[in-house]
Amino acid sequence: MATNSHVQALGEDLVQGLEALSHDGTEIVYDVNGRGEVMGSRPQALDRIREILKESGQVYLYDGNVVLEKPSETDGKRLVPLMYADKLLPTAPSHLSALFFCAIEGKDNTITYQPPGKIISEVLNHPTTRDLLLRITCYRRLPVFNQSFELCGPGYHSDSKILVHGDNIVPIPFPPILADKAINRLPPGLRAWLEDFCFNSDADLVNFLGGVMSGVLINHLVVPGKPCFVFTGNQRNIGKTLLAATTGIILDGETPPLIHHSEDEDEFGKRLGAKIKPGTPFSVLLFDNRKESIGGGLLESLALASRVSVRRLGHNEDISRVNDFIWIFTANNARATTDMTSRSVIVHMHYEGDPRVRFKGTTKEEEALKNFARQHRQQILGELFGMVIRWREAGMPLGTRLHRCKRWAELIGGILQVAGLPEFLANQEESVVEIDEDLQELITLAEYVIANGQPDIVSTGGAIDKNVFGRRSADWVKLFREAKVCATAIQSASNERLQATAVGTFFSGRLNRSVPVTVGTKTGKAVLCAQTGRGRQRRYWLEVAWDEPTPTPQVDIPASGIEPAPSSNALPPGAVGPAPAEGVVPCVSANSDLVPTPDGGNGVDWQE
Repeated sequence: MATNSHVQALGEDLVQGLEALSHDGTEIVYDVNGRGEVMGSRPQALDRIREILKESGQVYLYDGNVVLEKPSETDGKRLVPLMYADKLLPTAPSHLSALFFCAIEGKDNTITYQPPGKIISEVLNHPTTRDLLLRITCYRRLPVFNQSFELCGPGYHSDSKILVHGDNIVPIPFPPILADKAINRLPPGLRAWLEDFCFNSDADLVNFLGGVMSGVLINHLVVPGKPCFVFTGNQRNIGKTLLAATTGIILDGETPPLIHHSEDEDEFGKRLGAKIKPGTPFSVLLFDNRKESIGGGLLESLALASRVSVRRLGHNEDISRVNDFIWIFTANNARATTDMTSRSVIVHMHYEGDPRVRFKGTTKEEEALKNFARQHRQQILGELFGMVIRWREAGMPLGTRLHRCKRWAELIGGILQVAGLPEFLANQEESVVEIDEDLQELITLAEYVIANGQPDIVSTGGAIDKNVFGRRSADWVKLFREAKVCATAIQSASNERLQATAVGTFFSGRLNRSVPVTVGTKTGKAVLCAQTGRGRQRRYWLEVAWDEPTPTPQVDIPASGIEPAPSSNALPPGAVGPAPAEGVVPCVSANSDLVPTPDGGNGVDWQE
């Protein structure tokens, strides 16, 4: 009798083992059929599913949504959404079938089912389940600095609730290099990536690096806000889109998808919503080749928000997502609204002549630099991480440049300052003037008024009586018409009072703003001023300060007849990069072959 019991027990173990092998070890929830009907104890079945989800360590609560971590032999781990808020997605049962399936005992065999949506929805919406699931506050495809600026590598970090998918990347310490040009002060990987791009100035290069560093530290910038980045160039095909694409490759390992603009904000919102669903591998939102002005109610409301809420494509509902994206716009000779320029950092690119000489313009050659970014991604990220580490070791000093995103400017500015790159935001005031539509109209008006001799509204530094100097809004209407400024608003105004109101509105947004003016051979700055007062009774005028003529430089030629070469062994004025830490030397990855070519460039063969 004991022998029969022993044999029976062995037989049951064998059956269970064979079942486990046949289903690759997938968990089984018995007494639940494909329609979500529970044949036995419902609480027991639901608790069993909760237990499976918890013990898997693969189901997370991320930004109010339920997501599943799925492994892939080719693409590595990724997140797939199971539920948006409280609504189960149609694909959730198929994804969860990798963790468990349901079954009922038939007369002759066990009948198995894919987890039914009805049961999954009930489990995932239950408060007990939500309390049991692991929570993610930050998800990235590269290592992340936590709130103490300690680097968190691949995996889930329960203390900071950070989930990282991707390779482990070791920071590369790199002391600041003494050089005049910003490109020559960069570590080898960053220098090799960027030196073929035609940035208009050192400040533009450093401002771009501020954007890349923003992607590295994005979890520190969601709540305080970070700016958009506008890549503008003097002509087509000089590498704006390529610069944005390689930025996405460095930050995410993949080329960011393009988001095409639409004047219909509802349609535009749906296009944006398709790119921001939970688990997306992209952290760069690329709005490429903007033809019209950059701005509008939707963009201006979302750019600095801590959350992005737009219409979900194909549905009559909104999708809401934490704003942990870097927003990049590219345009030729960009124009933007005043609200948008205050929310942005402008990166100018400039090339004289045929741009095909610099970037040949073929897909194959563009892919060469993208492949270069993929191959050296770990080194470039290691150098960026090294900058953060050096800043932390230097006491985390804050930058002093001003921007609407105050915390962002302090954090990124401090890191770049320690890295020996003090040009951060040095040219933003001038750059904003170049693309701000409102200020461009003020320039047009100022140049017309000055050129046409209006002594009662143009002051060049002499003493004036502010109680009588200048003109009221109504008296400027004629000048606005002649200069063709604010034409639509003035033309649509039905009477003189409304026309004066339109002029006053124009002035109110541009008071005390300095803009460059050119009249004939003279250049200078003009500032719109106003007499203290209210409404249409205020008087307005322009204060103009002309530039001094540039003297002809005197060059001393040495006796040998050879001009002395400029020194390149000093940081530019204002750079206060720390001295190299004792025992720290420049280092790169062991497999690095990034040695700048003698004639500049990153060594990529553009003629392939």
